[in-house]
Amino acid sequence: GRRVAAGAAAAQARATVDAWRIKQAMPTRMPLAEPRTPSEFTQQYSLLRKEGGAPLVSYLKLIPPERCRDIFCPEVPPDVLLVMTKAMKEYLEQCNEADASSWCATWLSGLSKAQRFEMTVLMLDKPTKVALDALFATFSVRGVAAGAIDKLRKTYS
Repeated sequence: GRRVAAGAAAAQARATVDAWRIKQAMPTRMPLAEPRTPSEFTQQYSLLRKEGGAPLVSYLKLIPPERCRDIFCPEVPPDVLLVMTKAMKEYLEQCNEADASSWCATWLSGLSKAQRFEMTVLMLDKPTKVALDALFATFSVRGVAAGAIDKLRKTYS
């Protein structure tokens, strides 16, 4: 009886200490850095996706548009596209930076160069299409050139 209880208590204590050590080593405790591989992006994205606009957009800003093809390999998952779209819209609605919308448009253009992007766009569900339309409407309000918006709409539809 007592030996079993003591052994169980010791095992629980070890598990608690191990969990604490793992939590301290989580990427949320480290400064954000440009991901080098798709798995690095996915790891940090999974931690930031729930935080919403500004933190996720700050992370996306670390990825140059020309590297999107490498980072989003083999494709851009539709659920990731939806979360990024919502985060960008929220960010644009809250930020006062003059070049924020042009950065978003340029970055989305770079994202469209990812492998199998056309297939992803063909398979988008209605919520993602609605979120993209809302983001493009925000671009219009923020003064992005109509030609650039039309080009992006065509790419993402």
